[in-house]
Amino acid sequence: MLNPKKDYQPEEVVDYEGPGFDPQWPDDIIVPVEEVDSIHDFSFVIRRYRVRPDDLLQGEEEGRYQGITENWEQILNLAQKGMQRAWKARRSRPRRTRPRGCNTSGLFPPASGSWCSNGTGAGGR
Repeated sequence: MLNPKKDYQPEEVVDYEGPGFDPQWPDDIIVPVEEVDSIHDFSFVIRRYRVRPDDLLQGEEEGRYQGITENWEQILNLAQKGMQRAWKARRSRPRRTRPRGCNTSGLFPPASGSWCSNGTGAGGR
């Protein structure tokens, strides 16, 4: 913004000052099974927070976490190898895959482009 009081020199204008706003994926929010109108009406809301092992050590020194040094080897192993799960969670995040109904495998290559279904069962492009 150009400021007439400062000889029309450009200056930075802050439209909002307040806490940061970080959008969250639905997979990262944990809420109880309750019928509500907004997230503010739940009896509790938990946000999945990911930290590095070094952040856990620092948090233990600051008094935010307990038992980090006692379980340090297990924490490092989990951070390096990940946790093995016996089940697959259904994800609400979009997967980056090819469009549904399109055959890009090269098994049935058309003259140009990829073959895609038009949703009626008849092939189209």
